[in-house]
Amino acid sequence: MIANGDRIPIEGVGKLKLFDKDLDAFYMPQFASNLVFVRKATIDLGCQVVFRPDDVEFQDLKTGRVIGRGDSKNNLYQLQLAKISKPFDSMCLSSTYEKIDSIS
Repeated sequence: MIANGDRIPIEGVGKLKLFDKDLDAFYMPQFASNLVFVRKATIDLGCQVVFRPDDVEFQDLKTGRVIGRGDSKNNLYQLQLAKISKPFDSMCLSSTYEKIDSIS
């Protein structure tokens, strides 16, 4: 059942990638847009959601880093599909090894 009381049939369950994480999603072909259940998303993504009049942000609970954003359009929040990246999120990894000749 959706917010206006209409019942929309769910025709399948699958995976949806949101902010580089997989979420369970319902397939409802009668909907022209994808809807996100905010409470379930906060659990599955381990995040909090900050709503403001003109935008929304999803923040990781452990790091506080913004993992997703959206804008307010036509009285709905529309999520941006592009990945959020910041300079301090970058990481450099290096490794070294020492070759040891076996002794016979």
